[in-house]
Amino acid sequence: MTTLHILRNPSLTTRILHTLHSDTTVDPTTLSVNLPALLNHKPLLSSVYAETLRLHLQAYVTRASPHRDVHLAGWTLPKGKVCMVNTHASHMDETFWNTRGGQHPVKEFWAERFLIWPGDAGSGPVREDMVDYKRPTTGVVDTVESEGWAGKMGREGKGEPFFSVQGLEGAWIPYGGGYAACPGRQFAKRVVLYTTALLVGAFEVEVLTPGLVMDDECFGLGTQKPKHEVKFRIRRRGAVPVL
Repeated sequence: MTTLHILRNPSLTTRILHTLHSDTTVDPTTLSVNLPALLNHKPLLSSVYAETLRLHLQAYVTRASPHRDVHLAGWTLPKGKVCMVNTHASHMDETFWNTRGGQHPVKEFWAERFLIWPGDAGSGPVREDMVDYKRPTTGVVDTVESEGWAGKMGREGKGEPFFSVQGLEGAWIPYGGGYAACPGRQFAKRVVLYTTALLVGAFEVEVLTPGLVMDDECFGLGTQKPKHEVKFRIRRRGAVPVL
């Protein structure tokens, strides 16, 4: 879905290609991708990835308290009982997520939702009026996951946007959280970013299906997929059409 959202938007495809230019090598015999650069120095690509997970990941996070009752925000989880929290509820919370005054509703894909522009209090993933949200500092990425998000995202002091998931604990939870967070999350992220860089960098793809209707048949069991076939034309960059 990350790749599809990029390819459906020619302007976004061009912007992603520009960011990939220095870290990918594409010729008739070679395709190489600088994976560390994808993980730590591509704020727009990281924002697209995080937004795709926010929009399309529908899973249940299961928790239990084996030792005592737990009281939280007016709710009680009795000792020995199990509760299930659906990521979709948090990911679609209009009171939390930034929509730029309704320009980018939570139910729609917005590639820049996770980008923070220095000096622009209205940018970033969280609503400007969320008083409990501490805005990250320029250019520094703190982690929801223990690794992989840390590092410089954007050029500090240059006024460029940077990516961060700091402060989104409990709101952006595509992989769950805490000790029971998905153990494969780092591998999954690498596969998605590498595959995206491969397809966008090496191929010209024209998506022919105008609308994108998502399938909710397996709601709660993972990632949404398109309900209908997505038709497209594809060719190697600089080659004649092959499909």
